Amino acid sequence: MFSEEALPVAALGRGDGVARPDILGPCGPVGERPCRMALHGPYVSRHARRVRHATQEDLDRLEALLAELRKLPQLRERKRGYFSRGSRAFLHFHEDAGDLYVDARLGGNFERMRVTSHNEQADFLSRVREALAPVTGLEGPPSIRGS
Repeated sequence: MFSEEALPVAALGRGDGVARPDILGPCGPVGERPCRMALHGPYVSRHARRVRHATQEDLDRLEALLAELRKLPQLRERKRGYFSRGSRAFLHFHEDAGDLYVDARLGGNFERMRVTSHNEQADFLSRVREALAPVTGLEGPPSIRGS
């Protein structure tokens, strides 16, 4: 899912029957059998370990950040810690080994950022505000604008 932790599926193989014992995919050696895990998107995580969604106790640690996110009129908190922008999911939180992370759609795809410390939370909040800021100064291509 994330470029620093993932390889394109094509790099791992597609279960085409050509065994690649030198390359281990999420279901064992690549090519031995079709792997459903490889079908979940264009990228397959290199790490087998999964993070879990943040619990209410985890979200308690982020309450100051949640309060700031609730002030942003473009976001709607559908469930505690789950925000949407319009009809699309925008962000939600995870916990892994004591650290807190957010998956946020700051561009076209979700990005994962650590938000354990106050500095990380402040950096994340500024990126959210930037992503939500209206685009200004665009009147169209030069061929449409008046001379």
